[in-house]
Parts: sequence; structure tokens; C-alpha cells
Amino acid sequence: MRWRDAKKGVPNKGTSKQPKNILAFSSRLSRTKAIIIDSFMIVMPILYIVFYAIFGSREAFGSHLLEGWLYILGSHGLITIAFLFLKGQTPGMKAYSLKLVNVVTRDNATLPQLFFRYLLFIVTTVSLFGLLAPFFRNDKQTFYDVLSRTAIIETH
Repeated sequence: MRWRDAKKGVPNKGTSKQPKNILAFSSRLSRTKAIIIDSFMIVMPILYIVFYAIFGSREAFGSHLLEGWLYILGSHGLITIAFLFLKGQTPGMKAYSLKLVNVVTRDNATLPQLFFRYLLFIVTTVSLFGLLAPFFRNDKQTFYDVLSRTAIIETH
């Protein structure tokens, strides 16, 4: 088989095999829309509960920032991991027909993978380093997806 043909995905002469197990990575736009939906459906209620039910006011939250952010990130992580472990999708991902899968098995990600992915997500978000990775990669994967061996794919 010639390299050009292999690069274009043209099957080898004499065989009718198509490339198998090729993932249909999601677009940056659909991922961004899913994140926006998740922020309103998951994060906003958590913020409200932490601000007003736990601390009583935003000013009280401001005087206990570390404790407040631990509540927010901990509960957001548990809810997100639960959605991804049980369904492979968050509400925003479901709205745009996206699913998180294990790159190796093409099945739902494992629980250790999801915890590792969430920890890397926090580091990436705080450092702003990995947020630009999808713009420089052809497969549009984020830093935390690459290291956790997961991918967000389109399901339709």
C-alpha cells in the first residue's frame, strides 16, 4: 500500500477492509456549547447552595474562599463523574449527541480514569495551559483527555 493511500484512508488493492475503530472526535464548538449547558445545569445550582445554604451570603463565602471552593469543586466533581460513569454523558453532552469514551476500549471510561481526568481538568483550568490544546491538535482533544486516555466523540 502506498503511503498516500494509507494517509487518505483508501483501502489496499485486493482487500475491501475499511479502517476500523476510527473515532469521530467532537468539534470544538459542540464541546463548548456542552460546557456552557453543564455550567448552568450543574455548576449554578451548586454555587447557589454553597453561597446561600452553607455560608449564608456571598460575603461569608468570600471570607472562606478555600473551604467554599473545595465544596464547589468536590460536589461538581462527584456529580460530573457520576454522570460520566453511569451514562458516559453530562446533560450538555447529551444535548449535542456527545459521549466520553475510553480511547483504547471504545467503551465508557473507567472510574479511575474519570477521577484522573477530573483532577487534570482542574489543573488545566487553573493554569489555562491545556485549554488551548484543542486549537493546536488535529483531533481537537484537550490536555486532560490526552493524558487520561479518553475522548469525546459524536454519537449521531
